Amino acid sequence: MPVVLALLVVAGCGGVRQSGAPFMKSDSLEAGGWPVLGSAPSGLALRFIEGGRFGIGLVLHNSSGRTVTVVDARTPVPPRGLVHQVGTRLVSWNPPPCGGHYGCPAYAFLRSSFGAVRPAPLSVAPGEGVGVQLNYQLDSCSAVPFASAAAVQDLEVDYRYGQETLRRETLPLGSGRLRLRLPAASDCVRRPHSRIALDGSFATSSAWTIPGSNTVTCTRAAAGTLQCTGGDTCTRTAAGGLLFRSGLYESPGKPAVRVAIKLPRFAGKGLYRTLSKPARGLGPARVLVSVGIGLHGWTTFPASTSVVTVTKAAGSTFGGRFHATLIGPKGMPFRAYGAWRCTTTRR
Repeated sequence: MPVVLALLVVAGCGGVRQSGAPFMKSDSLEAGGWPVLGSAPSGLALRFIEGGRFGIGLVLHNSSGRTVTVVDARTPVPPRGLVHQVGTRLVSWNPPPCGGHYGCPAYAFLRSSFGAVRPAPLSVAPGEGVGVQLNYQLDSCSAVPFASAAAVQDLEVDYRYGQETLRRETLPLGSGRLRLRLPAASDCVRRPHSRIALDGSFATSSAWTIPGSNTVTCTRAAAGTLQCTGGDTCTRTAAGGLLFRSGLYESPGKPAVRVAIKLPRFAGKGLYRTLSKPARGLGPARVLVSVGIGLHGWTTFPASTSVVTVTKAAGSTFGGRFHATLIGPKGMPFRAYGAWRCTTTRR
């Protein structure tokens, strides 16, 4: 089952109600998915990840004296917007009242399957609530040159009383407004991708690449050197070496992992071996695996043995294969191996 990524839950006691309409929107907000950056009173900040999916969860309360049937809910997308709603889910939502003095527990109904889904009509008795999950998908890079930065601002709810005619209520999203940061040119540059796997304690693979972690961002340092971050990229060092960095991999229930390959004396195509045995290849090779262990820390494990083959070295594109044995926590060995591909940046 997929896991909710970047889950954000903000609880509140206030709300917004349109005059003469049945629903009041709670201040509470849930959000999940890799594009989600964080919430503020001005709205939900989103980063652009081509084709990335995410979802938000809102709570409505029936403040009328009659039972209301909710049929559908949507957020109109501004013209040329890059955020498109692909699904809606409705659930009865009446968590226990909060009676504590130190805040309420965070109850959540958001599901991490942010795909296309149609809601079933849901009856909401007077005073009760309904959880509205809205699923979205970001557009492709081809739409970026014509895109608008306008935020998604309103929620439209289709409802009816009994068998009466369908009605519509429009509510402002408030802190749930979707504010997408328009992508930089580097966010849509096509780059070769590696096919890498790890086994043992940190088993994962490039199939679990965190969206956006392959984006390469470069800034010019004070000394004039170019510092680049991002995955599946190689950097040519001033000393003539080659440094490969993968994207971030994170399979369910495992920590985030990044693989680095260092060839301090790069000499083109051929075989490179463990730093302590350079005589059996063109030069030394070092493989390192960095693992996100703990809330804010990273631990780097150097390979005890590593073999790196360079099969492509043309212009700014490099690639090959590698395998390495590393010693993890408590002396347990694990392996990293596969095909690496990259484009270069120069320091």
